Amino acid sequence: MLTEAYLCPRHGVFEADPITGSLVHPDSERCWHHWQGNWYQQHRDPEGLKVEVYQALDHLHYQGFRAIKLTLAHRYETLVQPHLESQSDWWQQIYYAKPRLYGLPLEAV
Repeated sequence: MLTEAYLCPRHGVFEADPITGSLVHPDSERCWHHWQGNWYQQHRDPEGLKVEVYQALDHLHYQGFRAIKLTLAHRYETLVQPHLESQSDWWQQIYYAKPRLYGLPLEAV
């Protein structure tokens, strides 16, 4: 049987999916997708996704940059919906014209 497998020193063995072009971790069945030159893990729970977003924002901060918006894949919209910031009063409804996460406008692509 021929397979394309890759060994990551941090995560172990990955198998390449020739149809989707993604990498699959056989032990956890998590998928990693290539987007704009970087590999991203496909999340199934909101906490893992929120941690990854927070780590990316923290990394930007320590490099001296500041994020102005978050871009999220459409497949995660329902996953983060309960965690979006509140729009309870009229001022916040104006300020939060777009849904926000960590104080940043959220855009789904």
